[in-house]
Amino acid sequence: MEGSTSGMRTCAVIAIFIFCALGGLLFGWDIGATAYVLTQLQSDKAGVAWGERIESSSVLRGFFTASAVGGALLGTVVVLQVEGSMGRRRELLLAALLYMMGGGFEFASSFLSSDAGLVVCLLGRWIYGGGIAFAMHAAPAYLAEMSPPGIRGFMVALKEGMIVLGILLSQVAGFIFKDMEGGWRWPFFMSVPLGAAMGLGMSRLPSSARWLALQGRLEEAEDSLRFFMKGGVGLAMEEIKASMQDEEEWTEADAAGGDGMDGDAGVLGDGRGMRGSGGDKSEGAKSTHHSLVLDGGEGMKDAWKGKKRKKTTILQVLRNSRYRRPLIVGLGVVTFQQVSGQPSVLYFSNEILRDFGLADSATLLVGVFKLVATMGAVLTVDRRGRRTLLLLGIGVMVLALALLSAMFAVEKEPGAKGQALDGVLIAAMFLYIAGYQVGFGPVSWILVSEIYPTEVRGETVGLAVMANFGSNLLVTFAFDPVRESIGTSATFGLFLGVAMAAWLFVYMLLPETKGLALEMIGAQFQSFASTSRWGSGMVGTEGLLSWFHRHVLQGPNTQHGGQQQLAQPQNTPARPAKTLGTRSSVTQTFIEQLLPVEKQQDGVASIGLSDASGTTATSAKHHLLAPPPLARYGVGRMEEKATTAPMGEESKVESVDLGEGEV
Repeated sequence: MEGSTSGMRTCAVIAIFIFCALGGLLFGWDIGATAYVLTQLQSDKAGVAWGERIESSSVLRGFFTASAVGGALLGTVVVLQVEGSMGRRRELLLAALLYMMGGGFEFASSFLSSDAGLVVCLLGRWIYGGGIAFAMHAAPAYLAEMSPPGIRGFMVALKEGMIVLGILLSQVAGFIFKDMEGGWRWPFFMSVPLGAAMGLGMSRLPSSARWLALQGRLEEAEDSLRFFMKGGVGLAMEEIKASMQDEEEWTEADAAGGDGMDGDAGVLGDGRGMRGSGGDKSEGAKSTHHSLVLDGGEGMKDAWKGKKRKKTTILQVLRNSRYRRPLIVGLGVVTFQQVSGQPSVLYFSNEILRDFGLADSATLLVGVFKLVATMGAVLTVDRRGRRTLLLLGIGVMVLALALLSAMFAVEKEPGAKGQALDGVLIAAMFLYIAGYQVGFGPVSWILVSEIYPTEVRGETVGLAVMANFGSNLLVTFAFDPVRESIGTSATFGLFLGVAMAAWLFVYMLLPETKGLALEMIGAQFQSFASTSRWGSGMVGTEGLLSWFHRHVLQGPNTQHGGQQQLAQPQNTPARPAKTLGTRSSVTQTFIEQLLPVEKQQDGVASIGLSDASGTTATSAKHHLLAPPPLARYGVGRMEEKATTAPMGEESKVESVDLGEGEV
């Protein structure tokens, strides 16, 4: 299911993207249309008496502009309460309905000349914002769960491209109707048929198989897979059920007093990692997944047994270190996305271009440039990687903000010198836009859609959406007072400092996730956290980031030092070498995501397992889903070799020496 697109139904994948991404296009549509609507409402072509109220009140103009974002922020609070029972598909259906209602109210307000028209228009904008909340919460998760890893980044990034396309198309619509009296109503009205198309399309699409499986609706999950898969549905379901079982067990290990596979803690904190029911070795060997079987547990274990899982609360997410690290990383990225100055630079871009006599085409020019830059990221994100593009994009933003701050600090002079400075200012502005659209613009939502475990993706994506809209409102309202207080140059200098902090944040905390199945990204986070970035490398074991890792991201059970320690209950004897269990064949792709394939001959892959130092510790020749490469997480070296088996049969590691002093 997850490896490539060769086993996918192309038309189904296209339909999944188009109707889901219409939610993003309608978000962008509102952003672009609002600027033209506000301009015309303040002119003699408004066609309504309440347009004068907007023209005379800067507070009302700000409230009008921010109403959709305010509605989105309020809508996100509602999303967090209902997402578990609704699912991604029904959220998108509700988003389409809210888009239609909001656009309808905005359109109807143009026929009410009294102040009632203003009230109706503002109400419509708040309703429309609710549609944005549901669409921005559900669309990234739905696309991530319905896409193969090889094109998942492309699909989610292209959704960002649809937001930019929506901005551009609505600007074109506004440009067309700008000279018509009351023409502002038509860009608002066009959201109604677009919302109807989105709702009609989503009504024909299935719910995500992963979400259905979490609800215990396994037969419906298989039907969902059949919608876009040509074959291999049974194997794909085995992957989903096995991953759900594994996720439940890591969660139980964390709750039992350890840190799962979290960072410095090694593997399972309570020392039960290699144990079947009751600690019997033979039972462990019979496991149908990674053999890391723990006792008991409800939640997701109910789901893979065909029962509806219990809803995870926000408090449980915050308490669980396995969820806490990706949650903090995701919240940090979407917050930095806004507080690094994106709304403010775009505001100045239109103002600067108008000063150069490009009043009518300024926003169109910026929109076209944003779309081109975004498509560059869309086409490369699955090859270059999320982390690489994000670091590149933020780095470009840092350079651009430094230039902007410097240019605003220089007094404008007449003549050739002044024109040269203006040229540098415009170049810096477009450089910033390019950096944002290559990095934060598309990559933030890719990360939000994929870094969270399946069982808490709804809750965590909701928190990320709330943080994004909340920080957007903060920057929008705070920009003018801050600029008036400290000056434009110092304000952009402040954004420069934030962007530099964002670059360090991404470098220190974010692993690369390209090409990984969703179920493997959590393990990638744990492996990344165990590297020298937290040890004696760049920041030092006693540095601020190391402290942040130990005490915030990981929790209280980690010992000091660069060595990876295993937190165990008292009076627990060291475990002898155990036998790992077996697992039936699922897909070759999945094992290639787990382990590096060293060579392939006659249809048999030779795979190397490496310890934390990079020393090859064991090898196996099979196409099967092997136990996870535990040595990557500092559990000691695997000494014995694995047996071999042809594809379709079972393979197991005969013996694993976990090393002395590690367990």
